[in-house]
Amino acid sequence: MEVGIDSFAIIMPDVTSGTPPPPGVRMAQLLEEIAVADRAGVDLFGVGEHHRAEFVDASPAVILAAAARATNHSHVCAEPRGDLIRAERLYAYAAELL
Repeated sequence: MEVGIDSFAIIMPDVTSGTPPPPGVRMAQLLEEIAVADRAGVDLFGVGEHHRAEFVDASPAVILAAAARATNHSHVCAEPRGDLIRAERLYAYAAELL
């Protein structure tokens, strides 16, 4: 059996201050979550695609390229939206960066 995790990459307010982190901080947190999941033996980490201010996953291909560099065990994936040919080209380019 394989175990996977998916993230919406939402920017949530800090529990102590009530202030949301800047998008760059949330992105660093997301990449750390992916690395921790990999070290824990999780088989798959998925990232969505959202185009709203409270999410940092507007470009899953970029996130997946960064995540793939930080993982040794887990597979990373995203569900493409819209133009599938464009999505295939983006993911192929991200794979070339590895």
